[in-house]
Amino acid sequence: HAAFSKMPEEVWRWYLYRRSVCRAAAPNRAHGALVDLERALGDRFLLLTQNVDGLHLRAGNSPERVYEIHGNIDFLRCGDDPASLRPIPLAIGEHWTRESPFTEEARALLSCCDGGRLSRPHVLWFDEYYDEALFHFQSSIEAAVSASLLIVVGTSGSTNLPMQVGAIVARRGAPMIVINSEPSPFSEFAEESGAGYFAEGTAGDHLPPIVEYLGTHAG
Repeated sequence: HAAFSKMPEEVWRWYLYRRSVCRAAAPNRAHGALVDLERALGDRFLLLTQNVDGLHLRAGNSPERVYEIHGNIDFLRCGDDPASLRPIPLAIGEHWTRESPFTEEARALLSCCDGGRLSRPHVLWFDEYYDEALFHFQSSIEAAVSASLLIVVGTSGSTNLPMQVGAIVARRGAPMIVINSEPSPFSEFAEESGAGYFAEGTAGDHLPPIVEYLGTHAG
């Protein structure tokens, strides 16, 4: 946020380039598996994601069951006003490079409705805090308190809200499956809880068979 306050156009240039990289990516087998799991579980399914690339929604997960707790790079907002949250205009394009200039046309497209200031990317920056209105903070905590199973996929445990969710589930002794390429604080939670399992490897390898099992036993 500090950088955006000092040089908003440069920050926007970087995020538009980063968005172009994300838009060029396609959902993988793990994304598809989570779509299948939502179909099997319905309202019992909730996905908390730290990813801002929007791939879970593009894969087919429903917005009402996906908490993008760090935001979504395809959206913008005016300051911290949740009512101003909206998709980045299609006219801004998806082919920005590191060298693309921030033109007057881009400024107009990314301005707030009052036309007097630039909007900002809808992402949680490192010098900002989680809240409920924009990032589902309290709802995520409540989900951890009542979850019957937590599956943690590919996260290092370096941000606050995911760690709180993992700690709550572990303290409850609820089942937990952790999939990661190497041990993490979440694999320690799984080991300490007495009802956890650490699957070392990739999400693409481990999630599909886990989802197939859970879908078969969803009733």
